[in-house]
Amino acid sequence: MFLSVWLPFISPRKSRLGTQRRSQQLYRNAPSIGTVEHLEDRTLLTNFFGLEGGFLADVYDHISTVERGNETTEQQASHQSLIETASGLTGFSHSEVGSVLDDLEKYYSKIEARYGDVLRTIFGERPDDDDGSSESPENTAPEAIDISDQVVTIQTDFSLDTSTAFEDADEDDTLTFEVTWDDAPTLPNWANFDTDTGILSGTPGTADLGQFTVGVTATDEAGESASTSFSLTVQVSPNVVIGDATYNEEDGAGNMTFDVSLDSAASERITLTLSTVDGTAVAGSDYTSTTTQVTFEAGEVSKTFSVPVLSDDVPELSESFTVVVDSVDEGTVADSSDTGTGTITNDDPVALSIEVDDDSVIESNNILVTNKPTVTIRGNTQPGSTVTVAKDNDGVFNDGTTNADADGNFQLEVPLSHTDANLGVNNLFVRSTLGEVSKTESLDIHYSIGTVVRIESNLGDFDIELLDDDAPKSVENFKSYFAAYAGSTIHRAIDGFIIQGGGFDFDATTQGLVSIPTNDPVENEFIAKNSNVRGTLSTALQSGNIDSFSSGWFINTVDNLFLDNVPHTVFGRVIGDGMDVVDAISNADSINLNGVYDGTAFATVPLVNYTPFTDSIDGLVSIVAGSTTLTGVNTQFLTQLQNSFGSIPGSAIRIAGEEFVVASVVSDTELRLNQAHTAGATNVEADIHALPSEENLVLISQFDILLASAANQA
Repeated sequence: MFLSVWLPFISPRKSRLGTQRRSQQLYRNAPSIGTVEHLEDRTLLTNFFGLEGGFLADVYDHISTVERGNETTEQQASHQSLIETASGLTGFSHSEVGSVLDDLEKYYSKIEARYGDVLRTIFGERPDDDDGSSESPENTAPEAIDISDQVVTIQTDFSLDTSTAFEDADEDDTLTFEVTWDDAPTLPNWANFDTDTGILSGTPGTADLGQFTVGVTATDEAGESASTSFSLTVQVSPNVVIGDATYNEEDGAGNMTFDVSLDSAASERITLTLSTVDGTAVAGSDYTSTTTQVTFEAGEVSKTFSVPVLSDDVPELSESFTVVVDSVDEGTVADSSDTGTGTITNDDPVALSIEVDDDSVIESNNILVTNKPTVTIRGNTQPGSTVTVAKDNDGVFNDGTTNADADGNFQLEVPLSHTDANLGVNNLFVRSTLGEVSKTESLDIHYSIGTVVRIESNLGDFDIELLDDDAPKSVENFKSYFAAYAGSTIHRAIDGFIIQGGGFDFDATTQGLVSIPTNDPVENEFIAKNSNVRGTLSTALQSGNIDSFSSGWFINTVDNLFLDNVPHTVFGRVIGDGMDVVDAISNADSINLNGVYDGTAFATVPLVNYTPFTDSIDGLVSIVAGSTTLTGVNTQFLTQLQNSFGSIPGSAIRIAGEEFVVASVVSDTELRLNQAHTAGATNVEADIHALPSEENLVLISQFDILLASAANQA
């Protein structure tokens, strides 16, 4: 019946009459279902356009699921769509085709009862034929489990399959994935995320360090989702650390065990080759030469390395060898230069103690200093021992020899040197030998041929040897200011460049800085062999005038060879470990106090225990976001702030939490900043630096001459 009703729509386009007759014949032969007659009449109206079987299948699907009088919105839309399609294909009006579709819906149960098997053969099973139910299976939302926190090292590849953190009970469901980075949808440039597979991957660089929260959401085909998150830490490559180890030869042969570690866990496997290097202990007689690979799996930080120690019956001094990293075979480390010292302690070491017995010797920063060319060394060791001295760092003990007396006492006169190579530093090694056993002690003595000066500051004292012979005028000029330097300040400290003083005194009355009165400047005395390298004392000059050295001086904290092109005259060198104090001054927090001291020389003043931006300028200020123009109400910019001058920055100023430098002051109510304000601000206070107290400054309390020059001593 279903096919007969729609036969005119599926018949080939032949003659109208032939088609009408065939249609009528089919209707006559078909059993009566309801009011079939008026359906027969409708078939005579066909325009004889052929209809595809796919369309008829759509009709069958529709009438087999619709419930007359209880149509859903979707079924009503399907009904109207079928009418429009059939009308377009056949030429019948919407009303005519709609009447046919209404009857098919009305008499579907009778059509299905008689012709269901035939129709299903032609068009397939009905949607509810599989289990007798018209309801779709219930969807199960995906579930999330925790993802462990992740660590990735810069310059190493990272990949994490986040899909394994989700489970979906619907076997045929397909999940899609989304990711957030610190609650934002945008990933950093180094990271990639595949929304189909859930794989997060990439290789972070040095600019990507930090700890981040990564969120992942999985969504099924029904739109239901689950989420989880984890921490991702991007860190620098680890350093290799090798611990020292000790083994007592009294215990006989055995293993000396070294701790080998990474100072932070890596996200990749790291394999090192470690080996031993002879020191005073010799492989084959004191220990067994060893080369071993050590592997740290990702996340591991600690391993051990063992070296066999040999034993003998010969009394000898404690000896040592070194464990080094030969190569990094797998993975990346930042620094593998650390070494471990293995010490083999022995039963019968030779005792040896030494001291310098000379009134001319003074103690400086971890070094002895004298202005005499010969020094007396006294000591005690095993009676009858031979005592020898090596200097010049040549390892040859031929610079003095004597024998210990019956009480083990000895005395040696050792000549010192001051050359362009050693700059006065003499490394002395004293060895006591008795049979096959010996012991060596060392001491460093600085032989000064120039005046030795001690500079005392509130951050520590350091000593300088002046170059009286190479720069006599500069040295005498410097010494002439010693009285004026008492109470002066280090007014300039640039980390990785210099510290500078000699220009300003602290005025206790005004709590400000005042210029030190100067004498006539001296002419330049630069010579090429005395270059502006780390630790040298040099002349501060006026721009463009090489003969302008007066009171100002500076100490180079790094090699500043370009200053030789000016040139700045080097007229002294820091002695011993005195640069530790100079570095402490250089590393102090430097604050721009231009404007606070009403000058341009205070852009990098080193301060101690100072809190910046504790004062405010008069009035209120406003600035538009993205602008460098600051305007004020009841402000006095011209008197309270300072312009930039050349490369010298102007006053420091803070507006609404953002810090700037004044580029130029236009008027009391308008100025320009060195860069644009990010957020903008309206009618807020502007903060500036307060005047530091005396305790905040790095002050020089005095300059003392400790030793006269060798020439004057003579």
